[in-house]
Amino acid sequence: MTISAAKTNTRGRGDREAALASIAPSPQFDEEERAKAKVIAKVLPELTAPARRGGGKPKSPVKEIISLRLDKDVIDVFKAGGPGWHGRINEALKRAVRRREATTPHE
Repeated sequence: MTISAAKTNTRGRGDREAALASIAPSPQFDEEERAKAKVIAKVLPELTAPARRGGGKPKSPVKEIISLRLDKDVIDVFKAGGPGWHGRINEALKRAVRRREATTPHE
């Protein structure tokens, strides 16, 4: 039985355990091998670069995560436009706020 078969076998634990037991354990490094080891980020930086990307400094203005209940038909219209529908809702709300501010007298 292969490892993948052992992982997908849901009938009995015995088959999975037998398959895992048949896999040879990985060898341990001795001190000499450990001294020769290199950091993967220095050897293959292109492989580790995506993992090192951080969020960095947040864009201004900072967005806030909220929970908002909207009618299904409204959500369906935005989702029909494809990916980025959250941003399109945000833009529509910004336009509505700007229109309201333009028509509301300031004190």
